[in-house]
Amino acid sequence: LSDKVLIKYGPKKFSIFRKSITFFYKFFSFIHYYFDKHKNIYFEAKNYLKNNSVDYIITTAEPNILFKYGYNLSKKFNIKWVADYRDGWFHDHTTNHKKDLFSKFLQYYELLFEKKFLKRAFLITTVDSFLEQKLSKLHKKPTKVISNGFDNFIDTDEHFKVSNKLIFTHIGTLTYGQRVEI
Repeated sequence: LSDKVLIKYGPKKFSIFRKSITFFYKFFSFIHYYFDKHKNIYFEAKNYLKNNSVDYIITTAEPNILFKYGYNLSKKFNIKWVADYRDGWFHDHTTNHKKDLFSKFLQYYELLFEKKFLKRAFLITTVDSFLEQKLSKLHKKPTKVISNGFDNFIDTDEHFKVSNKLIFTHIGTLTYGQRVEI
């Protein structure tokens, strides 16, 4: 609903109403599928698992609601579930900088669900050792680091021209508080 209002009236009108609707849906999405805009992913995965043999379920968050799906599918089909964090949930670097009452309330409210869902996880994977330590301490589960990107540069051969230029490319979003490293 908030997206429809945004499209129809633009970003400057009804912003408090849109934020309220977004908060309402986010709050109730962990309780009931009706409020979850990603619910089709869950139902498609459920249909797939009814007809196919799977060794592991891997869910990657954000959106964090996908951990609810991993939890529920693992429980329903008795399949090991791996929770893959590309960012933290409770330990997310973007939400930790938000100081307003609603953001803090939602952060601790979601922590209840994060702890509930991760109890069933077989393994937690994440992108770096710093987040791995935090997640291991919070959830007391086995963890493994699977880095973003790649480990080795491509060997140059006759197909690549060697240049003195060094070009950095960033694909993604830089957010407040994000550590950028070279």
